[in-house]
Amino acid sequence: MVSADSLQRLSEYNSDINILLTLSAVFLGAFLGMLGNLVFSANVSGQAYGVIAILGVVSTLFFGLFYRSDTRKKSLSNDILNDDDGIYLDDYKA
Repeated sequence: MVSADSLQRLSEYNSDINILLTLSAVFLGAFLGMLGNLVFSANVSGQAYGVIAILGVVSTLFFGLFYRSDTRKKSLSNDILNDDDGIYLDDYKA
């Protein structure tokens, strides 16, 4: 049997992963857009470099959080699926 708490945590991890991956993609897209503007622009202010650095750091931070949550989800999934104390239908076949 699988505890309801484990399934709830797995659902929360899936929700967190979706949010973090979306935020990571948004900030990465903004970073790449600013980088493209920087490459093709003749006049570049110092603030543009700061904005690019901030977007890069925030995108990296969200990707790190995504990776950590994904690792935790995989660990919990393995614990649920490889539980030796579980009851399986194969045990009840005639």
